[in-house]
Parts: sequence; structure tokens; C-alpha cells
Amino acid sequence: MPIQSEMNPTTGHPTFTLDRSAAAEYGVEDLVDSLERYLNAGIPEGGFMTSVLANDLSGAFGRADALNTLRLRKIVQYIYNYFPSSKWGSYEKIEQHLKLFQEARHD
Repeated sequence: MPIQSEMNPTTGHPTFTLDRSAAAEYGVEDLVDSLERYLNAGIPEGGFMTSVLANDLSGAFGRADALNTLRLRKIVQYIYNYFPSSKWGSYEKIEQHLKLFQEARHD
């Protein structure tokens, strides 16, 4: 599970720190910074990772480069085990999460 460290002053929601040692064990440590920016700043992911976060297998494979095609299983396992469940699993959940930051930016 991710560690909730403090409240995000922009949204009033928790700030998350992902488990970097687990990411290294899964071979996905290069994705942690981007995933934390998505979680904590509402910065959208690219097409491949958005498909992964939406649980869209065919979209993820269709957008994956050679490396990510090979490690897609490990990426999904890491997200399943260490990512807040409310922030992934469908395009709707991604949209809801990003909307929190869009609304906060417009206030």
C-alpha cells in the first residue's frame, strides 16, 4: 500500500508516497516519479500508462513500447499491490482523480 504522508494543500486530499523499494523489486522504479506526479499533482500520464491505470489491457498493449510490452505484467502487479485503489481501475476513476486538481486550480 502507498504511504499517506500529509494532506495536499491544493486539494485537501492525502499526499501519497509510493514504495520505491518494491518498485525496484518489480523492475518499475523508473515509473514511480511519474505515478507520484499523477497522484499528488494531478498530472496526467501518457497514453500507455493511462491505459494501464484504466485497466485497459488492449489499450496498454497497443500503446506499449518494446520494454513496457515485456514488463506489463510487473507494472500491473505493482499498481495492484501498491497504488490506491480509488485512483486506478477505470477511465472514470482517472477522470475523477484528475478533476480534483482541475477544480482546485480554478478556485
